[in-house]
Amino acid sequence: MPDRANVTGNACAAAAIEVEANSGIVVVFEGVEDGKIEEEEEEKEENEKKTDTDTITYSDKKSPWEVGPVVGFNSGGLIDPFGNWSSCIGQSRALIVQSDALGLEIFAPDLATLPSDRPHSVMMKLLSAGALALGLANLPSTFAWGSLGHITTAYLASHFVANTTEAHLKYILYNDEEDYLAKIASWADSIRYTDWGRYTKTFHFIDAHDSPPNKCDVDFERDCKDDGCVLTALKNYTQQSVEPQLPFWQRNQAAKFVVHFIGDLHQPLHNENVEKGGNGLAVTFDGRTFNLHHVWDSSIAEKLLGGLHGDPFKLANNWANQLAVEITDGKFAEAKDAWLKDLDFSDPISTALAWSREANALVCTHVLPEGADAIVGQELGGEYFEKAAPVIEEQVAKAGYRMAAWLDKIVEAYKDVEQKQMSEEL
Repeated sequence: MPDRANVTGNACAAAAIEVEANSGIVVVFEGVEDGKIEEEEEEKEENEKKTDTDTITYSDKKSPWEVGPVVGFNSGGLIDPFGNWSSCIGQSRALIVQSDALGLEIFAPDLATLPSDRPHSVMMKLLSAGALALGLANLPSTFAWGSLGHITTAYLASHFVANTTEAHLKYILYNDEEDYLAKIASWADSIRYTDWGRYTKTFHFIDAHDSPPNKCDVDFERDCKDDGCVLTALKNYTQQSVEPQLPFWQRNQAAKFVVHFIGDLHQPLHNENVEKGGNGLAVTFDGRTFNLHHVWDSSIAEKLLGGLHGDPFKLANNWANQLAVEITDGKFAEAKDAWLKDLDFSDPISTALAWSREANALVCTHVLPEGADAIVGQELGGEYFEKAAPVIEEQVAKAGYRMAAWLDKIVEAYKDVEQKQMSEEL
């Protein structure tokens, strides 16, 4: 039981305690008939100032409020009792304040107005914010493959998906705006730093045990860890995405993972084992010390665009618009068909492995052309950057274009399964 609150009632209070025990987030329900958590004013004021990872509190002083998230995960499973949370939250408005800096927004839906077949969409919206909030104190300064890279690939994919795919994903992600993919592109990175999301940490990469620059190669049997890698993760969440019988929240989560992991596959050092994917190699970039992984995640892309100034989503969207033109009518126009030659939706592992090997080959040619020892302590903001920048640009373009094609396949498969199930029910 939260030591800062007096819990009364049964169903709602039990749900709050259950979530706290499993995810470390205190869920507060106020103004709800079936169960209340009442706090003294001084306790509430003190708690609203907290920003640690043990208790995250959001409040709206103008109206009855609840604290989110109201869902948590344990190895991808929903913590029970979900029915309690639905019942409690459904009787009033749910408010959660999210971080604009992370591309989120204030979300205060009246659940009673939601479509009856989409009850979990709001839960997932709250989950995304709560997971981010829970991990804020421990997040690195930039996300893997850089938030700029992930957001850009997502915006770019939205240029090329079919209309039916766009409609389906806007519905699943509960976002009718053009940033419906961009807003969730870094979600998978945010949850990996939470207690309940740690099981996903190995899903972002595959450690190729090769020997650059002499030999670069990815071997699935050798390099994919027992607890998973980016290849198996893409397969798993792709399969979840095409199953209509799965809960809404699970398909929502699967879509977020798919968007993210396709991006990760295209960062060369997410496909390399040497010094933990370059994390153990200290280098200099324009006079500042970073590890090599960070340089390929963020520094090169940020410098390519003239630095991060203002809204990162606007910057990413502008870059995506430029890349879309290059893919349609510019320097990538002739290459784009070849980018999809290895796409086999019936075999996600072989598809992901082909993309992984392609990115891994760049470790030999551009990331570590003279080996790991030779790069330590080197300044990479000059000639190295000039050679690496076009590689980053093309990898981001490939990731976005391939993401669109993969998402189209997912929605086609989903519609086929859904139609088959409907026919069998007649």
